[in-house]
Amino acid sequence: MSAGYGMEGSLIRSDSPGALLSLIREMGGATRKDLLHATHLARATLESRLDRLSQQGYVVAREAPSATGRPPQMFHFNEVGGYLICIDMGSTSTRLGITDLAGRLMLHRSVDLDLSMGPGVALGKVGTLLRDLIREAGLEPRLVMGVGVGVPSHVVVSGRMVRFPVLGQASGSWTDMVISEEIRAFLPALGIGPVPVLVDSGANTMALGVWRTAWPEVRDMIVLKVGMSISFGIVANSDIVRGAVGLAGDLGHIPDPTSDIVCTCGQRGCAVAVASGRGIANILGTSVEPIHTSRDIVRLQNSGREDVAELVKHAGRRLGVLIGNAMATLNPQLVVVGGNLAQDNPLLLDEIRSVAPSRVHPLAASTTSIVATPIPDEGGLRGAAHLALRHILDPANVDRAIGRGVTLRVQEAS
Repeated sequence: MSAGYGMEGSLIRSDSPGALLSLIREMGGATRKDLLHATHLARATLESRLDRLSQQGYVVAREAPSATGRPPQMFHFNEVGGYLICIDMGSTSTRLGITDLAGRLMLHRSVDLDLSMGPGVALGKVGTLLRDLIREAGLEPRLVMGVGVGVPSHVVVSGRMVRFPVLGQASGSWTDMVISEEIRAFLPALGIGPVPVLVDSGANTMALGVWRTAWPEVRDMIVLKVGMSISFGIVANSDIVRGAVGLAGDLGHIPDPTSDIVCTCGQRGCAVAVASGRGIANILGTSVEPIHTSRDIVRLQNSGREDVAELVKHAGRRLGVLIGNAMATLNPQLVVVGGNLAQDNPLLLDEIRSVAPSRVHPLAASTTSIVATPIPDEGGLRGAAHLALRHILDPANVDRAIGRGVTLRVQEAS
């Protein structure tokens, strides 16, 4: 069994088409000479693997630049050979998108969608919106290779959601379901064949999207998503941290015993109860017009409502305490703040910055940057796409797909 070393020195098994594709992706394209050197495969074996990948559209060959002689062929992953559907579900708004196989967004839409209406109605609307998006993009549904989904809840390893942040009777019906199975069930009606559906918390998909898109070189990062609820995603040693059962980063439910505000989890003073959009809306009660999304809170704050601004400041300080504690534990290089309550809201970010560094060692404070997400509308979608890509392009899964005869589209050279 042959093996070779990747670009970062990690041992890469190269005895199958899927493993060879992984190496080609890691190298950003490679010639036969590059691949022979990296894998130590026999030339005949390498040619057999390349032929298989080329015939089924997973790699495409292009001429590499050459100063003299005949240009060698450079093999690249066929990033435009198929599509991914990505879904970023919040408790009151949902984003939907379509990407290529590099995770690049081709088209995306945002809609107000209140998940308190229950999974049947909400997911029915998601299916209708996806049908419209596919038609608008002019896609062949058969070329959809997978679906990535972020949800406003931790997702335990069984695939079920926990601590769903929607109030009312609908919360239980969401918690009891495996959302990947529900989405997989309506895909055939969209013309999409059996494909993997990957689900994770919205904080994890946002962390994955921000990390892979904006700061792929950063190894340690904390991502706060604050909207109608609060959630954290953690990147440690260049990987998403999920914990033993998927509940890592559940900082929004650390109680404050000095508070009289009872959280939906039964504890007192959780940040979710006092520093989220829903918590702020509950504290305001009937003193303002109905608040449907955290964007409504930002609008009221910016309209001059001092009581709303004070609650946002308090939320920022409470979140600053949580982030400071997380900084002391994880020593990240970056803390990234996103979500609808934080979008275009420097007041919240300033309060977080005023508190978090004071709770850690000066060296940790001086080497950690607290920033707003640079892709507020796209982070969760891009992360959901990368979630699906990780699974689809795992070497073992590529080998299975090739064995089943799954082919990608190959565009004619222009």
